[in-house]
Amino acid sequence: MNNTEDFKNTADQGREKQSTKAYLRFLESKGATTRMLYLRSRFLDSLTPNLVDQVQTRQAFANALKATMDTIGDEDKQDALHISREFFAFWMNDIKAIAKFESTYGFTTEATQWKPDVGSMKNISKQIDQMSLSAKERDAIINYNDKLNSPNNDKSYIEKRVKLAKVMLVCLRDAPNNNHMVYRTAVDIMLPLFQSREVKQRYLEVAREFYHIWKKSSDNH
Repeated sequence: MNNTEDFKNTADQGREKQSTKAYLRFLESKGATTRMLYLRSRFLDSLTPNLVDQVQTRQAFANALKATMDTIGDEDKQDALHISREFFAFWMNDIKAIAKFESTYGFTTEATQWKPDVGSMKNISKQIDQMSLSAKERDAIINYNDKLNSPNNDKSYIEKRVKLAKVMLVCLRDAPNNNHMVYRTAVDIMLPLFQSREVKQRYLEVAREFYHIWKKSSDNH
């Protein structure tokens, strides 16, 4: 039985229990350690009560996550963001997404010890103003700018997104490799520094758009 079938066959359970069981079984099948499963299970024990009886929407999940994050220590918040991102498709009962995970595994069962030392947003903005781009960083920015350059996007739209891409580059300068995990770590470290919900949303959109451009540029240098 594959993991998608596992998910379907737990439909007689409560939605949050069913989602948690399917998610943990999936990770176990991918080689997650007992400790990794325990840590994820412990966080979901805090998150899932806030999801009970909620409509299955991204906003409802985000509200439940915020309520949960307010109750945990700062040292645990990065891992909590990782887990919630992984768990979301299971809670949404998104069979297509789960099936895609089954064939193209995009999770990680190993924690990364690297964390960027970003400081404050003021410090990052200062670094951006003074930064001299390396060859791979310059390629990434040029390619991202080209991607954004269309009649539908005005100059202000492009400049705001390119600046956020440069924020990512500042965070990733001392990354030990260019895999999805260090990139996601950088994204999660930066997110709480943005005060505006609108800017946070834009930042997450840029992070999704910029990842493959950054990775390709890093691979080529």
